Amino acid sequence: MAVSTGQDLLHEADANQARASDPFASAWVSANAGTGKTAVLVKRVLRLLLAGSRPESILCLTYTKTAAAEMQNRLLKELADWATMSDRALHEELSKLMRRNPEADDLRDARRLFAKALEARGGLKIHTIHGFCERLLQRFPLEAAVTPHFSVLDEQSAVLHKRDAFDAVVARAAAEPESGLGRALGIILALTSEDYFRQVVNVVLGKRAELARMMAVHDSLEDLTAAETAGRVTTVPLVYRYYPTARRAPAAARADSPLCG
Repeated sequence: MAVSTGQDLLHEADANQARASDPFASAWVSANAGTGKTAVLVKRVLRLLLAGSRPESILCLTYTKTAAAEMQNRLLKELADWATMSDRALHEELSKLMRRNPEADDLRDARRLFAKALEARGGLKIHTIHGFCERLLQRFPLEAAVTPHFSVLDEQSAVLHKRDAFDAVVARAAAEPESGLGRALGIILALTSEDYFRQVVNVVLGKRAELARMMAVHDSLEDLTAAETAGRVTTVPLVYRYYPTARRAPAAARADSPLCG
């Protein structure tokens, strides 16, 4: 039984990375964190550029802004080094990358790539997946049935908007105590605290899709309420599942209240 040495494994890894970075191959790379996936992707882009691809025609997508920035910095650093290193050093670099001896045209083209990348319309297209989707929707809003010139709501702004909407509804209910909304608020405040109620509302808002599916099964909100009253269905586990601390209700909330289940 043959036993692979560390050197053998290293050569095998280098060969696999070389195959994955081949611009003429369609490759799927799966590996653990920190094993060189980003390095392979950078090499693939470099080889695409050396093969004549225009910088603006290459699209790289990743999950996080940090990874996208790291990839772009690596590419630009490598191209900048190629533009200034000696012929001998560049020959060695390209030999390792291309897995063959580079020709004079390869060296000349490699030195020009840094300027081409900087001058490319829109620069190197290295984006996060959600950033790319946002750009796509911005470019084709009518086809995607979204409002033109929209902006993406960030997490902090979403929290502020939800808080303002909650406060506005509570204020309206307090101003009209005899209305249906006002009477509902009176019942809720008799059972639990405002902070706890706000937490429950946030959980429900975060799971609107699930509640919508439950309502669709029961035809309407009234039917769902009747089913819950009859014990055929309950929405309380939904709250417990996504907000476990909801089980620790304030003392003001009775154990048999609608908010505590």
